[in-house]
Amino acid sequence: MGMARSLSGDPVTTKSVSELAVSEILKCLPIIHEKFIRSIERSEDGIFTQLQSKAMAIIASCGPLPMHEIASRMDMSKQQLTRFIDTLVQRGMLHRFNKQRDRRTIYIEATPEGREALEEHCRRTESKHLEIVMKLPPEEQEALYRAASEFRRMLNKCWGDNESVPENTYDDTRDSAVQCG
Repeated sequence: MGMARSLSGDPVTTKSVSELAVSEILKCLPIIHEKFIRSIERSEDGIFTQLQSKAMAIIASCGPLPMHEIASRMDMSKQQLTRFIDTLVQRGMLHRFNKQRDRRTIYIEATPEGREALEEHCRRTESKHLEIVMKLPPEEQEALYRAASEFRRMLNKCWGDNESVPENTYDDTRDSAVQCG
């Protein structure tokens, strides 16, 4: 009698279905990171660098934020952040301002031009990934769509209603999950 195998062909051990599911999810993460996320980081569309697109996504999605908040969300120091925020301000993508009640804190917001450039960057990124998926035969494209939709639905269910990942949380820059608030 042969050894039982999971859907991926791996030998089934005494692990529960939940343990096998977690194992399969963890196997998907490096693929998703390398094939989708890293390809964006290496994007050469000329609009934004990796860090600029990540900052733009955070700022455009969450509204005006103080520098320290952006730095925290990007896991970097304010000093590191300042250099490329300066570049985006000079290009007219971002605007700096102080609020009347707290003049010491510098806030950053996306300009209309910055939002437009981010949208263009997003369109190019989506188009690039669409080209890749369209290499699959139509029936496999359909299967991928169903699997991805079901995967997202189940992940949301795992975290419950209060902590589910909203559909648009993963900003179109596709650099990082952008959660506001």
